[in-house]
Amino acid sequence: MGLVPTLKPDRLSRHADVLRLLVRHARPDLMDQAGLEAELQDLETASEGDGAGEVEAAERFASDLEGMGPTFVKLGQMLSTRADLLPAVYLDALQRLQDEVEPIPVEQVRQVIERELGVRTQDVFARFDPEPLAAASIAQVHRATLADGREVVVKVQRPEIAETVRRDLDVLADLAGIVDATTELGRRFAFVDFLDMFRTSFVAELDFRTEADNLHTFAALLEDREHLSVPAPVDRLVTRRVLTMDFVDGRSVRDLSPLARQDIDGSVLADELVRAYIDQILVHGIVHADPHPGNVLLTDDALVLIDLGMVARLGHRMRDHMLDLTLAIAEQRADDAVRVLEDAGTPLADYDRASLEVHLAELLGRHAGAAISRLDTGSVLLQLSRACAAADLRPPAELAMVGKALLHLDEVTRSLDPDFVPNDTVVDHTGALLRHKVESGASRVRAARAALDTARLVENLPRRADRILTDLADGNLRVNVDAIDQDELMRSMEKIATRVTTGIVLAAMLVGAALAMRVETDVTLLGAPAIAVVFFVLAAIGGLVLLGHVLVTDRRDRMRRRRST
Repeated sequence: MGLVPTLKPDRLSRHADVLRLLVRHARPDLMDQAGLEAELQDLETASEGDGAGEVEAAERFASDLEGMGPTFVKLGQMLSTRADLLPAVYLDALQRLQDEVEPIPVEQVRQVIERELGVRTQDVFARFDPEPLAAASIAQVHRATLADGREVVVKVQRPEIAETVRRDLDVLADLAGIVDATTELGRRFAFVDFLDMFRTSFVAELDFRTEADNLHTFAALLEDREHLSVPAPVDRLVTRRVLTMDFVDGRSVRDLSPLARQDIDGSVLADELVRAYIDQILVHGIVHADPHPGNVLLTDDALVLIDLGMVARLGHRMRDHMLDLTLAIAEQRADDAVRVLEDAGTPLADYDRASLEVHLAELLGRHAGAAISRLDTGSVLLQLSRACAAADLRPPAELAMVGKALLHLDEVTRSLDPDFVPNDTVVDHTGALLRHKVESGASRVRAARAALDTARLVENLPRRADRILTDLADGNLRVNVDAIDQDELMRSMEKIATRVTTGIVLAAMLVGAALAMRVETDVTLLGAPAIAVVFFVLAAIGGLVLLGHVLVTDRRDRMRRRRST
């Protein structure tokens, strides 16, 4: 199982805080995988049917995480994607985590800006609003105007927050190592791996230059989208702890009233948003991990995506897995879905494939009689993640992350148009995704490489075929099979034969000596027939020699095999 990590003395106080949180909340029902058989529900009704006590416990858990600071707020938000680990009622509570704190004085904000930019605030901004637009545990945002009149917002990181986060991450790493090394739960869910992913994401979010890069990336991806955009960063005013970007005069789609929705074409906006997100996830391999309604602003006739600090990336192989899985879900093919999940996930020692296939068939079968567009892909992905854990198949982290993003996207589209069905767009867009996949596989570079390989094969084929036919005609064709080591096998058989033969000879000597004991003779030794005593002594010596030879040669062979490996 490995060595158990030890707790660092200089972090014992924070360890105690975390352990108190675990003692209070880590009850068996937290890890209960029940609900797997329950009907899929919409995001806003996912916790219906849960007992009031469990709802209150989940809310207390979320509240306690808020009280422990920014690291644990972000941890809770990431845990809200782990449908394989927590019941639905906890996922609902965690996804509503708020990260709002008392703002720091504007003088401290100015100090951070001047230290990071190397200039005085009044030399950069013609106006700097002392009242923040928002104050979170990591940063707070102020509205400002540049000297050239450009309206911007300035996101400023709180002093000492990086050191606080580093300490908390080290504490969590200590405890995750202990859980993984000593418990079955740790072996099953690999908390160290989860924490490593969380650390990478969170540390990247603390560097505001990363968010500026994300803004540029999404701006390029949305360039051809008429109704979608992101704020443009002011690159000369971006550092690790300061991010300056365009001010967006819009309102959150969460605040849209039924009357306000009549003034917009919500279905067009929702359709374009879903198409853009599907392209980003399955084609470009980039996921805006938190597209909830508060992070989507509505201007006059367009949507603006904000808060792009948490962005995940999918490799080519994972994109292919997600595309295959999406198609398997849409066509309700449980066996194909199981195959994709096996390729993308990590089967554990007790993995039960039959159980997983039964769960998936039942899950997808519930929708067999409904229109395919009504299949809630995001919710199904989260349920698949939980089914994998129940069958001892560790699901890929990206599965739950994409599922969570699609669920949030569904919430956004309902705010724009309550009658809009996102999966209509998902299914309609599948053909375009498949065409992109085929076209990417037929790129000029890949076509040139395939042509070169084919030319080489054609060039070498006649010579190699002639050599094979000549060897076959001359009886010289040989096929080498490396399934076993023939020389080693022969040596082992010779050794066994030698030992068996020697043993038979020694046994014959003992039998002969025993028979000679009954022969009357005047030649005795130690009161017994001399011939019998001699054979007994020779058999004893031969047996000891054989035993010593076996021990020595076996030890030498083991050492030789160990050196060869």
